Amino acid sequence: MPLFQDSQYFSINGGVFNDYSTVTYGLGPLAYLQQSAASSASHDSQERYPPQKCHIETRGQALHHILTWARLPRQDRRKSVYWLYAPAGMGKTAIAQSVAEQCEELGLLGATFFFFRLDASRNRAEKLVASIAVHLCESLPDLKPHVEQVILSTPTILTKSLPTQLQKLIVEPLKKVPQPEGDRIVIIDGLDECIGPDPKEVDPAKEQRLVLEMIDTLQSFDLPLAFLIVSRPESWIKHGFKALPRLLNATEAVDLYDISNGNQDIEIYLRSEFTRIREGSEISSQWPSDKDILDLIKRASGQFIYATTVIRYVDNPWSSPKDRLKTILASETPPDHNPLETLDTLYLTILQQSPNHELTREVLSLLIFSQVLLSNNGRSRGIQSSQTDICQHMFNLPPYALRGLHSLVRTEGNASNNPFYHTTFAEFLQSKHRSKQFSRPPEHDTIIRILRTCFALLASSESVEMTLCARDSRVVSSRIWVSLWWFLDFSAVADPLSIMDELVSCNFGDLLSESVEWTGGSLRRVCWMPLRHYRDPKPSILTRSRARNTMVHLHGLYDAAVVSQLSRLDSDFQEYLKRLIVAALTTMPHPAAPAGMNLFTIHQDEESGHFNLQFEGRNVGDMLTSAALGYCVEPNRALTAVFRGNSKRFIKEWQRRLSLMFLQCFRDDFIAFLADPARSGPHGWNIIKHSQLVSLTSACFQYAFTEYGPIYPLLLRSFGLLTLINKSVNDVLPTLTALYRLENYSDKPVDIGKRYIKVLADGFNFYWAPTIIICLLLENAEMATLVADVCESLYNERSSDISTKEMRTIRNDIRYYKKLCKAATLDPKSYFTPKESAITKLLAPFKRTLT
Repeated sequence: MPLFQDSQYFSINGGVFNDYSTVTYGLGPLAYLQQSAASSASHDSQERYPPQKCHIETRGQALHHILTWARLPRQDRRKSVYWLYAPAGMGKTAIAQSVAEQCEELGLLGATFFFFRLDASRNRAEKLVASIAVHLCESLPDLKPHVEQVILSTPTILTKSLPTQLQKLIVEPLKKVPQPEGDRIVIIDGLDECIGPDPKEVDPAKEQRLVLEMIDTLQSFDLPLAFLIVSRPESWIKHGFKALPRLLNATEAVDLYDISNGNQDIEIYLRSEFTRIREGSEISSQWPSDKDILDLIKRASGQFIYATTVIRYVDNPWSSPKDRLKTILASETPPDHNPLETLDTLYLTILQQSPNHELTREVLSLLIFSQVLLSNNGRSRGIQSSQTDICQHMFNLPPYALRGLHSLVRTEGNASNNPFYHTTFAEFLQSKHRSKQFSRPPEHDTIIRILRTCFALLASSESVEMTLCARDSRVVSSRIWVSLWWFLDFSAVADPLSIMDELVSCNFGDLLSESVEWTGGSLRRVCWMPLRHYRDPKPSILTRSRARNTMVHLHGLYDAAVVSQLSRLDSDFQEYLKRLIVAALTTMPHPAAPAGMNLFTIHQDEESGHFNLQFEGRNVGDMLTSAALGYCVEPNRALTAVFRGNSKRFIKEWQRRLSLMFLQCFRDDFIAFLADPARSGPHGWNIIKHSQLVSLTSACFQYAFTEYGPIYPLLLRSFGLLTLINKSVNDVLPTLTALYRLENYSDKPVDIGKRYIKVLADGFNFYWAPTIIICLLLENAEMATLVADVCESLYNERSSDISTKEMRTIRNDIRYYKKLCKAATLDPKSYFTPKESAITKLLAPFKRTLT
């Protein structure tokens, strides 16, 4: 039977349509792969510039030892893995950087990945394979077409497990290309900094073990690769090597101390730097004395971080270098010479020189939060000011607040740069035992302070007289307040109502789109957050009322902004956009469409080979982007949902995938706007109807549990759609009750069961509870009651899959939310007042089937 028999309303033009599908709108296969790689983890990335590297006169012995191994011909190399280990502060990353640069000059470099625990884009294993594959395509050009073919034939490859990605993107392509003359060196620095997306949920040791397992797999094949792994000598990493005998036998484990000149390198560095300082300050050539140098070498205990921190502290433009060195030398050295204690003593000595200890503690606490918030998911994008400058402006810190901290805190660069010179200082500050009086204040207090500061800045109006830092501070505020709002425990806030009032007072202006982006595109979820910590409905009545008013206010701001954007479009484009939306939701021709033109097509550009989605002969992505619909369109979301996966299922999945394409293209808030007649009707944009919402919700729930579905984002959007259905809510009952049994979802892979149980265990507070509360805030008591009843039945049926303790908590919470629903049904504005839950009868057939 022909592949597209009985299909309608689409065509395929240009190129050849084989048994694979489009990867992503407007991108070639390698560019698509690059999206899943961690660009900041490369040795030459902009984010790491300027990188740490060895002083020109030091580390000669260590570099010689490593580069000798790297240059060996394959037949002479006994070990294909070189593990360089050393404690914190020994200069491991600087060595890895220097090796990478020299291997690149020699034509030996294959790939690099510099893990960093404070950067969400490179503190986990999930981007390692894609990153290495991209780098290998650059260093081994013959590899590129084979990797591209994998992506074209299996567009879902980046949703597969890491071992599968490794096999398909690296192992199999390398087997197909001619062997290069020498091995390519793959450098993985900071393995101990690979801590996973959330160390509270993912054991960092397991995440690091996964990396070792992948290296074990790669070196087990006869591939032209050798690996330099650099890390601290953590016990679990050592155990990881021992647990993989094949990897252990292929590994040369080297203690950096054994191949270093140690004290000699530090002495060379110190003398060279003190000469530079002395010449710039017109100090006597006798300074510092040999005794002082030897004292510093002894204190350093082989730690380069100690030596570099001393130099930065002494080299201060506002103080006498001689006086500052005396301060360091006068501090007491721990008798056992523990390197960590020595470093802690140095840090404390520097901090104690500040005239105002409380101000210093305050500044450092703010910088820790700043670093965490701005390193996550690109929030520093486009911000030219440094994090220290932004903190000074946001919190109106005095000019001298950072004066004594320049040896520890970076004051130059932009917001993407870590404000601390070394990870050890951030670790020091986060340990109350080590940092003593400089340990950061309670996290809750800092969150409230930063949040209120953000709201104060956003309440002010932007003016042409604003400095660059002032404008950057407002942009940063618009991006980070949502995360702070999410982590704030409103039940512990003395006056939660005032916090909501401050949010309402914000004058977002054009920055509203920045906030919308970081809410995940759903302002509705923002407004339930103040309620999630409460368990007694009586004292929170006023809070709930204020939360509803906040939501109405934010919707009003959003509606005004989106109507303004849409009104700037010419009438032809407005009609085109409406036809696109209707066609995506229905797969049926729009009455106003030109004859034969209301079609979705896949087009392959003849020159670039890139695929793109077209509607009515126009490139959808280009059209939406050029219209600058920032409030409506996901800015960096590719149109991937339409043809991902196996093309043999193309026809069966067509309507469902079109709905998912629509969901991927547009923000949740824009969908809510289009679906609410009260909000969009007066402006002529109420073009999503009840039946379409129901179909879209069903498609989204079902797709989440297929092998293609990114389950968590799709479930989040699925539950968000439920809150928009405010009539005939029982239409979605079959979709919700299908969650009882995975058999209701087609093409279910083997691992879906495990994913499903994980969603059940974690999903109540993330999916069900917010949906119930948001429905109540929208005065949609009928849907809130339906969701609460289905949720109760679902967890009762699946209670054996969840721990007893978790089930007890969930049942108590469900009872609480059902009380809220019952109270809401008695309100005159509620949609219905059931004397007896009609849902019980509706669920009966499903329960009988289950038993």
